[in-house]
Amino acid sequence: MFKKLLAVFLAVVMVISIMPVAVFAQTGKAEANDGDTIETLAEQLQDTSNDPFDYTSEELAEEAEQVDYPSQFDLRSVDTDGDTVGDKSYVTPVKFQNPFGTCWGFAAIAAAETSILGSGIADENEYDAETMDLSEKHLVYFVGNAINDPSNPQNGEGTHAFPGVSLQDQLNGGGVPFLATSLFASGIGPVIEATNSDFEYKGKNNSVEYTTQIVDGVRKAVPYCYDDEDDWSLPEEYRFQKGFTLKESFVLPSPAQIDEDTNEYTYNPAGTQAIKDMLMQKRAVQIGFTADTSIPDQESEGQYISKNWAHYTYTTEEGANHAVAIVGWDDNYSKENFIEGHNPPADGAWLVKNSWGSEECVFPDKGPGWGLENAKGEHTGYFWLSYYDQSISMPEALDFDKNNVDGSLDENYIIDSHDYMPVSDVEGATLDEEIKMSNVFKAACSEQLEQVSCETTYPGTKVINEIYLLTDGFKNPTDGKLVATIENTFEYGGYHKIDLETPVLVQKDQSYSIVQTQITPDGEYAINMPTSYSEVFAQIMDMPTWTKGVINKNESFVSIGGKWNDYSNEKFRDTFFGSGSSMMMSFDNFPIKGFCTKRENNVKLSVAGNEEFEVGAESPTRLVVRFKGNADFFGFDAPDINWTLADGADKAFTLKTDDNNPYCAYISAKDYADSYLYITVDGVGTTVVPLRTRKLEAACITIYDDIIRYTGKAIKPHISVEDENDNIIPASHYTMTFKNNVKVGTATVYIKIKPGDAKYKGDIDTTFRIQKAINPLKVTGKKVTFKASSLKKKAQVAGASKIIKLTKKGAGNHSFSLVSATKAKKNFKSKFILAKNGKLTVKKGTPKGTYILKIKVTAAGNKNYLKISKVANVKVIIK
Repeated sequence: MFKKLLAVFLAVVMVISIMPVAVFAQTGKAEANDGDTIETLAEQLQDTSNDPFDYTSEELAEEAEQVDYPSQFDLRSVDTDGDTVGDKSYVTPVKFQNPFGTCWGFAAIAAAETSILGSGIADENEYDAETMDLSEKHLVYFVGNAINDPSNPQNGEGTHAFPGVSLQDQLNGGGVPFLATSLFASGIGPVIEATNSDFEYKGKNNSVEYTTQIVDGVRKAVPYCYDDEDDWSLPEEYRFQKGFTLKESFVLPSPAQIDEDTNEYTYNPAGTQAIKDMLMQKRAVQIGFTADTSIPDQESEGQYISKNWAHYTYTTEEGANHAVAIVGWDDNYSKENFIEGHNPPADGAWLVKNSWGSEECVFPDKGPGWGLENAKGEHTGYFWLSYYDQSISMPEALDFDKNNVDGSLDENYIIDSHDYMPVSDVEGATLDEEIKMSNVFKAACSEQLEQVSCETTYPGTKVINEIYLLTDGFKNPTDGKLVATIENTFEYGGYHKIDLETPVLVQKDQSYSIVQTQITPDGEYAINMPTSYSEVFAQIMDMPTWTKGVINKNESFVSIGGKWNDYSNEKFRDTFFGSGSSMMMSFDNFPIKGFCTKRENNVKLSVAGNEEFEVGAESPTRLVVRFKGNADFFGFDAPDINWTLADGADKAFTLKTDDNNPYCAYISAKDYADSYLYITVDGVGTTVVPLRTRKLEAACITIYDDIIRYTGKAIKPHISVEDENDNIIPASHYTMTFKNNVKVGTATVYIKIKPGDAKYKGDIDTTFRIQKAINPLKVTGKKVTFKASSLKKKAQVAGASKIIKLTKKGAGNHSFSLVSATKAKKNFKSKFILAKNGKLTVKKGTPKGTYILKIKVTAAGNKNYLKISKVANVKVIIK
């Protein structure tokens, strides 16, 4: 059974393909300068509506018309000696997938077996089409069960079942062949079934299910398949066994091109051409399609398959439900062989190997009798599939290296990898701005790195791999020495293993990185991220299983616009897929691996004396190389050693080797800088020593303003920053920020040395006091006139309620008080009454004349201004 799940992640308001509609789904192109880079990527990654092969289909179609292939081809009978008669088969016998819905695993194993036979590596170990038998059980079990090894840093990564879900339920849960690609790429399988009886497709107790058949006129009970109630589990120790190592997968364009918006079908000749290309290279092609039934036991009305065993799905309404392997073709296979009234538009069909058993086989692969008949009238398990079938999806071919055909663990072959989660989808996006992906590995022993791997999502992608040997305590994947660069272009998307032109020696406990840049034919930078469904999402969708990816710190990194980010950071990942996506989706490390052989020397060199260097120190720093590991590795001959400064380092550092001791050198710093020293020993490798001058501490902030008063605006006093030697640090080396520097009170100035500054380090701060402002009070007197006639009345208040009017400036409330009132040198203060609000009264009987009043104006203080008073002269005339 092949199950395809399409679901909505409600929390992040986006759609993703759990079981990919088009494996490695392209999600569009980002326009240049259209906003923030992260947001642009997020928009792409939340749109899975596009087929990654759409944009090349026309070009490939033109190529397809020019290729001249035979009208018929069958990998079961290939002419290898030139006499035009088929004399060799590259196709293993048909198998029977029951009792479980594991067609996806059988399709992948069928493709793998044919690929291994076609590559010639099977001949080297005397395997042929009859004896080559890879284990479907090993594949489907470890796809469905997470790593259970506390010693493994990725422990817990993989597929988990909810309580109450049995192993049998998991094996019936369905899947896609791409899950096998994901597992094989992780260094898990495939294994040869004959190397271990536990790998056979059966339970531990060999329990059998029976059916009844008429044999020689008598109804008898005969074995049908192995019992699904038996124990089908495998020990964890078998997980990383493999007979062959996946070298490459080819994710091909499909002959059935479906418009995502209209759901309309278009025949894509480029897909037909691509499948033929793989078959001609002796590789079977695994596909998904819509079958009448997804398992052999289901009843069917024969909606799509004819009595001639010719299948044609003539609608796009149904999704793929079954997986099989294409092993041949016939351009002249008549369209009339298909169901009458639902004939394809033209002749031509694929020869397809199913996994529903064959009457040519014996138990457990005999099956119920399904497929094309041979000369004896036996159903063979094969059928014809029209070129124009509208449900063909996910065509993929595989290619393998020989590794260890007996299936045991090869301790001398090391795959440095972090990604073990069975991947149900790889999200891809492109951008004009440079994007890099990287994985970092720490060698558990002395290794020789010989190959690296990548996965591409876009046809025609150029991949640049850079290998760095890193410093201890590295800050990012490029913090070290670039030791190898290799560039490749891949015709199809998929998994690719790449040979290094020169192997890289990695010492025990040394970290190295693989930095990967992918560029599409259109010149955009591509990024792809493995994803699957999380526990929370599986609960919402009532799924029996969920997946977990384990991304530890300092394992995977991504650089966007030159800035490296640790991919283990959930907040960073959420910027791609939306807030909360880390809860709804399971992420895994980038599918970048290092393939190494173990070296016997197991020697590591260390360097004593590599502390921070003092600029202008009186004497240089002495560095000495020491060796750890095999004491007798070198024998009596001292290996050659090479001391090299990184490019440009000689501007700041001076290196001098010791003529009497090649394992000793002297370093002096003449300017402030950060760089590297490379120490290479033949047969051991290269150690990267960081050359970092001792940076001067920012030590003191001096504020030059004696008194700082409130202005109502942000105050930035005149300052200088001094280092530990009392020298002024130029402002270009630091940033300055303030806190509480507007209101009266204590303010703070912060000085932060700019990141990566070569000369200075440290963050310091100091406080300063903002005092109350002096009120800018200004008063000017006015002349006031009273009529003497009004003073003869008995009224206590003279005049017409005269108000002293002063021109006054300044903040706060004002009050008035009378200091003196003189006339001809005689004080008449008692004759005048001045209220605080400036209202002046004159007592009855005050003589005529001119009086000079000294009036004091006071501005009350507040939280920002001081209290202040000033005196003004006011002339009062009584006529």
